[in-house]
Amino acid sequence: MKFLSIALLAISILFTSCKNNEASDSNTNAAAKSIEQRIDLAPFGLKADLLFPKLAESSSEYKIAHEVDGFDWQIFVDEKLFLTIEDLGELNSRTYYKERYSNLNYYRLSSDKDSLIQFENVENNTYSIIKLVEFDLISYGIIAENVKDKEGMTATLTGARIVAAKN
Repeated sequence: MKFLSIALLAISILFTSCKNNEASDSNTNAAAKSIEQRIDLAPFGLKADLLFPKLAESSSEYKIAHEVDGFDWQIFVDEKLFLTIEDLGELNSRTYYKERYSNLNYYRLSSDKDSLIQFENVENNTYSIIKLVEFDLISYGIIAENVKDKEGMTATLTGARIVAAKN
């Protein structure tokens, strides 16, 4: 009887752990599917890709503006500035952006959590949201400025990352 109880307990633990693994795998797959937009930055001097959640306007066309030997990449969607990536080298990106925006009287820090910093423009009720990223030992800021949909852009930037180029 004791053996049967132990066997039933072991089988139930086994099934429970298998179900948890399946749930974990489906969560991982859902997260991987949600990050579908990939922009190749290699032709613009950065051997990396920018990944972020696919936007509702998925048919939109992306264009990148970058000066040779420059330290920023501007990404346009349908001719409107969408994101800017800034290469800060070895600077502390959090300190840099806090100092930069605090020197502008019309901005106030509204949130500083993990890798996201948000500043509110009190003059026009928009936000600048910055995702702090490190890639190849270099600090980058992925910046969205004049944002009206703070929650939507925060979700986009939360999922954004810079990864090694696929090719």
